[in-house]
Amino acid sequence: MTNNSFYAIIDKEALKHNINYLKNFKNKNILPVIKANAYGHDILLISKLLYDLDIKTWAVARLSEALDIIENFKKFKISDYKILVFESIENYKILNENPNIFPSINSIKEFKAALANNIETERMSLKIDLGFGRNGILENEIESLKKLAKFNDWKFFGIFSHLFSATYDDGLVVIQKFTDIVNKLG
Repeated sequence: MTNNSFYAIIDKEALKHNINYLKNFKNKNILPVIKANAYGHDILLISKLLYDLDIKTWAVARLSEALDIIENFKKFKISDYKILVFESIENYKILNENPNIFPSINSIKEFKAALANNIETERMSLKIDLGFGRNGILENEIESLKKLAKFNDWKFFGIFSHLFSATYDDGLVVIQKFTDIVNKLG
């Protein structure tokens, strides 16, 4: 047996069925996370397949992944998609040149820098760190964020957190904490 003795078959109809099942289960849209080369399934293949299935918004971990997708989609003359990037992006030139990239904002400092570099809030997603030691806006920064937003009519692409590892009961506490923060921000 060689190292190349395995392969995966991506069944477009099965993927379509699974997407529709997930969307209908809670009557919500989905945001596929295709980081880490679509978990080994080829990020360029999967992003194009999702696009063809009318799923035009995805999340990746790294800016480099988003740039690879953008470069690939130029071949297809496709421009109506969005890529949420989880990592902090400090290269505002790249953000301004690539409107398909939707940055995660991981601190008040990043938020202010993004505003100063003309990144529209409609492209930003606020990541909240709920104590798992990951990146994100800290709970004690929420009041500062609320004060900043008080005199502005900002609309964001999204707000999210990362529930890294928790027991069921602890998970419920964290989800309630997140809900309280979202309600506090309005």
